[in-house]
Amino acid sequence: MLLDLGFSSMQIEDPDRGFSFMNNGPLDMRMDQHDTSAPTAADIINSAPRQALLDMFRMLADERHAKRITLWIVESRKDNHFESTLELARLIQKITPFGKKTVHPATQVFMALRIMVNGELEELQQALRAAELALRPGGRLAVICFHSLESKIVNQYLKECRKDVFDPLAESPSEPSLRAVHRREIKPTELEIESNPRSRSARIRVLERTSAPPSRASAHKRLRLPFASSQVSR
Repeated sequence: MLLDLGFSSMQIEDPDRGFSFMNNGPLDMRMDQHDTSAPTAADIINSAPRQALLDMFRMLADERHAKRITLWIVESRKDNHFESTLELARLIQKITPFGKKTVHPATQVFMALRIMVNGELEELQQALRAAELALRPGGRLAVICFHSLESKIVNQYLKECRKDVFDPLAESPSEPSLRAVHRREIKPTELEIESNPRSRSARIRVLERTSAPPSRASAHKRLRLPFASSQVSR
């Protein structure tokens, strides 16, 4: 079983999806644009509380200029709401210029918005639990992560599986329901990165299902997210 947590180049390159900061389009970022109940990236940028935006940029993107970007967004939206991708990207670029960096200054902010809009981290938690229940003993799950928080969730799930069977009084430790096949994540080679630059942040974690009963590791343990959808007006 494979969980590829990335998204396609076609989605990035389609301006109407709102993922790209290089081409102008609506500030949308919903994977399912037919879901009218889900807030768009514009809804979040234009109405989320200031502290919530700051927490989102710090927690989901580890953005070093999070405070400055948040202040400028909050001040700017008082006069005009953000509607397009380039409006937001140009503001970020204006206050955090390229300098010697090869990565666009808006990269982290756009990633945080995409994660928040689509509830990607909660979906990953649920997928790990579903995979654990679906796999037969000896079956393997490969998870391709592109973000440190994704890797953290996978590692935390493994930790919870081990914790579930730990008994300090037992003569021999019980087997967890999932185990890591490799001690460390698998990274792309330099040759692969050269042929596919977008693979540079990819990390693969391979898990194997054992014959032990399913763990009580809670995929339903809610993440501490920066804000709830109820705090976003549409």
